[in-house]
Amino acid sequence: MWTTLAQPHALRQLQAELAAGHLSHAYLLVGPPHVGKMSLALDIARAVNCAAPVPERPCGGCRQCKRITAGHHADVLVITLQHVAVQRREISIDEVRTVERQAALKPFEGASRVFIFDSADHMSEEAANALLKTLEEPPPQSLLILLAIQPDLLLPTILSRCRRIDLRPMPQDALARYLMESHQVPDSQAQLLARLSKGCVGWALKALKEPTVLEHRQTEMERAVSLMDGSLEQRFSAASDVSTIYYRDRAAAMNSIHTWLQWWRDLLLVKESAEAVVYNLDYLETLKEKAARYSAAEISAFLAAILDALKAIEANVQPRLALEALMLRMPASHTPKTPA
Repeated sequence: MWTTLAQPHALRQLQAELAAGHLSHAYLLVGPPHVGKMSLALDIARAVNCAAPVPERPCGGCRQCKRITAGHHADVLVITLQHVAVQRREISIDEVRTVERQAALKPFEGASRVFIFDSADHMSEEAANALLKTLEEPPPQSLLILLAIQPDLLLPTILSRCRRIDLRPMPQDALARYLMESHQVPDSQAQLLARLSKGCVGWALKALKEPTVLEHRQTEMERAVSLMDGSLEQRFSAASDVSTIYYRDRAAAMNSIHTWLQWWRDLLLVKESAEAVVYNLDYLETLKEKAARYSAAEISAFLAAILDALKAIEANVQPRLALEALMLRMPASHTPKTPA
């Protein structure tokens, strides 16, 4: 039983390869955050270790499948940036060497050792070169699965040695129907989650299970609205707050900035009379009121400024400096003209 949703092209390919016995020794799963890359990677791990006949793999019910689902299988190792208290920026060479040593061993309880590299596009140069050696001479009974949002950050030689599968966001109307039918989500909430998730099922399901996801989003939406009429001191205070969060929880800080990006993107859409495709449906009236206070050129320029700030932070510019520079570029709010 495949648990991956809305990726029929990927499942058709993998099922055909399983049936023919021609699975690759390495896969590269590419797609936006929460689109289902990890779900598919674990599905593949279950399929190659499942005790059921090939056409029924992964069955989801055998001991092998259950242990992989529970995260207890000795032959399935997930390498991620999230398994330590302080979030790291790169997968290290030591972790790749650990994989090399384990890949050389026979499977302990299943048919194949499976190594899943989450955030493979965040791998140190030394780690990438070490991994390349394993990809060039793959040990028998081992499978490597790399997950990436930006595959262009990987070495071309790594890309050439992996079978690539691109995962696509689910159409938003289909995702809304899925949430209503499978999770009994009310229509209006399902439509909002489908928009906010951009069709990524994982994000929508996480928002349903973890109230803090939408709470954080609401906090940042309110901050984005208040900063439009805020003083420079208030804007610099916001820059300081988010940069402080960055050193404690980089992902949360980046999510804050991406929420601002969504807000200003929606402002531009409303300004251009494209309300039908805004993300933040629950803020539509506020968007209309605020969009009247700016020109399309001002909104576009600030959108470019947010993207510049994100690029600067990714390039290791100090977050506070990048965000203070961003606040200086935020346009002033104008009182809309009253029609004659």
